[in-house]
Amino acid sequence: MNLPPQFRWRWVDAYSNGFNIAIIEECTFDQTELTHKVNLFDMHHKYADVMKLAEVEAHLDGLVRPRTPAKAS
Repeated sequence: MNLPPQFRWRWVDAYSNGFNIAIIEECTFDQTELTHKVNLFDMHHKYADVMKLAEVEAHLDGLVRPRTPAKAS
């Protein structure tokens, strides 16, 4: 996902409405690596959690609980 102003506004709007925002660093890009890093730094310090893909996967894996079979009556 490119980081044009439209996405920033969406994240700011979501943050303003009480949502927790996570941005996966490897899933975004910008015109240059420098502007990419600056934009992510800014978003991380104001509106969102910028996370590595592995961190998000580990978090989601921790939310999955194995199902226990129903006991027969």
